Amino acid sequence: MTAYESLQALTLIAFVGLLVWAALQDLLTFTIPNAIPAVLVLLYPFHVLVAEPHPAWLMSTAIAGVVLALGMGLFALGLFGGGDAKLLAALALWAGPSQILPTLFVIALAGGVLSVLAWLPQIERLKFAPVRMRPSPGTRFKSRREVPYGLAIAAGGLVLSVHLIAA
Repeated sequence: MTAYESLQALTLIAFVGLLVWAALQDLLTFTIPNAIPAVLVLLYPFHVLVAEPHPAWLMSTAIAGVVLALGMGLFALGLFGGGDAKLLAALALWAGPSQILPTLFVIALAGGVLSVLAWLPQIERLKFAPVRMRPSPGTRFKSRREVPYGLAIAAGGLVLSVHLIAA
């Protein structure tokens, strides 16, 4: 194994480890530490230097910027977590133009499964709960449930890592 291959393997191991860490943190605390997307972004130049063929880093950077802007917009609307937006943008950097759509597809599928799983206990309770047409005055009707979407983002990243290893 050459020095470049060793560096590439270490870079990809760190990539996978960071994604697993993000998934576990989000599952346990509903937060993704800022250090995780930051280290993913800082690790990317090493990946660019040692990967064969070299990734289209300029286009990857532009895609990551667009994803970050969209994610922050969704965060501002209360539809997406800030950590999720940053992790997704860091992952978009690694996915680049050739893998961004397949990666987003996997994330969407995994997110759909997570959302259904998050609602299952709620659905079960609704069978036995009396139906109220109107909430009583002063009560807030909450229909949203928190979903650790970092798990779905990490799932997309893990599928991406298989592509990165095979490349």
